[in-house]
Amino acid sequence: MRNNIIIKKIIAVAEQTAIAIFLCSITLIILYLVYGKLVTNIISIVNVSAINSKNVVSKTEETKFDEEKKELKNYPKWSQEWGRLIIPSIDRNLPIYEGDSLDIIINGPGHHQGSYFPGEGGSIIIAAHNSVREFYYLPQVKVGDAITIKTDYGTYDYNVYKTDIINEKEGYKVPVHNDYEEVILYTCYPVGGVGYKSKRFVVYAKLSLIEGRE
Repeated sequence: MRNNIIIKKIIAVAEQTAIAIFLCSITLIILYLVYGKLVTNIISIVNVSAINSKNVVSKTEETKFDEEKKELKNYPKWSQEWGRLIIPSIDRNLPIYEGDSLDIIINGPGHHQGSYFPGEGGSIIIAAHNSVREFYYLPQVKVGDAITIKTDYGTYDYNVYKTDIINEKEGYKVPVHNDYEEVILYTCYPVGGVGYKSKRFVVYAKLSLIEGRE
């Protein structure tokens, strides 16, 4: 008899625990649906507050282009800002820094040093965090959208021809090549939230126009 009472109490506690867990789960889902965007924005603000300006080298000289060799005469220093990345469809106008290490891209989009620069006729690879102030809205970019890179030596316009979601190990899908000029942008995917992401959202855009190159 005593054993039956104990078993009934255990079952009752288990049922109450299950109900409590269920109610907590429902509450968390509702809170996420209502306040998820706000939480993402707060995380982004925290990331911005964590920026260390010592990671950035102040620009000391104008970047120049050699028309004959089709390459830069002087290359930016590691972590130096050398251009602006403009994506009108998602309202982004961001600085571009040289290098794509974690201590650099905390400040903004970083240029992969193994890739080319605008005007050099190859792939220009740029990475950024998926924070609201940077590439959070990159998955909203569509084929046909415009991307512009402004430099000291000219303004380069590109048209998006493809977007893709890749695994982080599929580096061959973000190639350094000189077959034609394009800009390749990527960020961790899915965007938003915190924690490790194993996928990347990638945007590919071919050169369409060069303005005011000296």
